[in-house]
Amino acid sequence: MYTENQNLPSEYHQLITLAYKHRENVVPYSQSRRILDSKDFGVFLSAKKYYNLVRNQPADKGNSESIQGLLKALDDAKFIHHQRISTEYDAEGKLTAQRLIQIWFAHPKQLAAAQRFVADQVLIIDGTFNTNELRLPLLAAVGITNSGSTFPVAFSYCPSESKESLKFFFDCLTREYFKSKDNIPSCRVVISDQAAGLIAALPEALLKAVLQSCDWHAVEAMKRRFRTSGYKKDQVDILSDLCWIYIKSVTTQELEDNREKLIDELQPAEKKYIRETWLPKEERVVYYYTDKYMNLGCTSSSRSESYHPVLRVMTNGQLSLEQSAKRLANTVISILKTLDLDEDSSKRDRPR
Repeated sequence: MYTENQNLPSEYHQLITLAYKHRENVVPYSQSRRILDSKDFGVFLSAKKYYNLVRNQPADKGNSESIQGLLKALDDAKFIHHQRISTEYDAEGKLTAQRLIQIWFAHPKQLAAAQRFVADQVLIIDGTFNTNELRLPLLAAVGITNSGSTFPVAFSYCPSESKESLKFFFDCLTREYFKSKDNIPSCRVVISDQAAGLIAALPEALLKAVLQSCDWHAVEAMKRRFRTSGYKKDQVDILSDLCWIYIKSVTTQELEDNREKLIDELQPAEKKYIRETWLPKEERVVYYYTDKYMNLGCTSSSRSESYHPVLRVMTNGQLSLEQSAKRLANTVISILKTLDLDEDSSKRDRPR
């Protein structure tokens, strides 16, 4: 919190106090300045000073690392949550310490939407960063409604996108969304990037799901390999087009021809790279295969990534984990209300 310095004029304290509240709520400087100017404090606050208000405040480590503060924030918002906690015991077997490793959470309305639209269909998952001062990555899974809108399915603060983190994420999904007593099947397709943790976790967590790799991430991975191997920019641009043609192949003959056209333009080391790295992955990313999946026409994880700017606006690296969760919860509830309105509108617009 802002602490007053008695040697400064009262107008300055009033200005900073109000500006600090704006900064905490992620109000842009241009908007905040208009409000502050209307108050006629007679004191000017620069953009640098404004954006440093929260950054320069001492971190509230008591709340950031406290499981209780985070859980209270989620309970107040009526979210379902599960935790992965490490425990330490002394030589006598008595509990000496507990540490929060990962937390998964979702609103009951998300659960209902996932049971309607994700079960037996597609789930898209990706991670984003810089949403809290502990720098814990935030996993975000999204689904697609009957009107084509994207909605958030669940979130998880985790230490990394490791197999253990993704396994816990999917186990919680199974427990809350795909309950066997309701005869709700698991999702058929999970779309994500080439994260090793996801590739390792999915077969154990969602036995019926097929892993589909994001086409954009696949092409970017190939381009990155070409750049690091010394290919010039114009060469990479040409190879990028050939990569996309290869990925978008829709028949077996096209796939063989387009793969060879790409390989013909490469040096021996990159020829080997395509054959050994991407030939075994074709069933996960080439359109000839993915067009047959229950993926509602999705070929990339862009729907999940489209939530990243929203999450970063509502959460930022200066917030405690508790504050970050509060803002995220408010954002989710707002999104769900918008989806309800969107679905009501689609019902009214449907011909009778």
